[in-house]
Parts: sequence; structure tokens; C-alpha cells
Amino acid sequence: MPRPYLALMTRKTWAAMVGALCLWGCGDATVADLTDRQSDAVNAASDNLCDNFEQCGEIGTGKAYASRGECETQRKAFWNDKWPVASCDDRIHGDNLQVCLDAIKAMDCNSLIDELKVINGDCAQSKVCGGE
Repeated sequence: MPRPYLALMTRKTWAAMVGALCLWGCGDATVADLTDRQSDAVNAASDNLCDNFEQCGEIGTGKAYASRGECETQRKAFWNDKWPVASCDDRIHGDNLQVCLDAIKAMDCNSLIDELKVINGDCAQSKVCGGE
């Protein structure tokens, strides 16, 4: 007899569960250790950047982003432009991606200069998608 709760789970939910289990089972593994897919790098960078904006109070009514979902949508579009699939899929340099993700987490709140340094420095396509 099928379990009805399993039928309700979406592919996204399954993917999140598998990813979480893998990260849990792999000790200190990060997204940079586990994949070289452009989409995974885009998702990780978007999540980190939206986490930063959330911690800095930039998500909510009347703020830079009305919701977390709006932030993620806009940031994924940004990273997809910055790291195009044709140039980056299966070419993500894990160590450099991790440097980028760590730099995003450490950005100062509301510092456009800091954000530009991270995006054009540690997160440059030439580093993340090719590995200088």
C-alpha cells in the first residue's frame, strides 16, 4: 500500500533531503566539495547572499527585498548571468567556490564597496568557473 505522505513530497523536497543527508554523512563537506554543477553554485551563492541580506535587515516590507523568495529569485538571476551555464556547468572549481561563499558570508552590511569587491574578486567567473 503506498504511503500518502511520500506522494506529497516534491522533487525539490527529495533533492533537499538527499543533499542534507549527504552533507550530514560527509562530515564537513560543503557544496563546493560535492559538485561542479553551475546550478548548485548559483543556488549556494544566492542562499549565502540572501542570508547576508537577511542578517543585515534588508529583507522585508519596504526593504531592498520584500521577501526571502524575492531575494532568491533576483540573486539566482544575477548569478546565472555572472556564471553562465555554457561557461560554468561541470567547470566549477570547488576550492574557489568555497572562497567565494565564505567571502559572501563575511561581507559587511550595506557596504556596496565590499559587495563589489566580493562579486568581482573572490566570486569572479574566471575563478569560480575555471579555477585560476
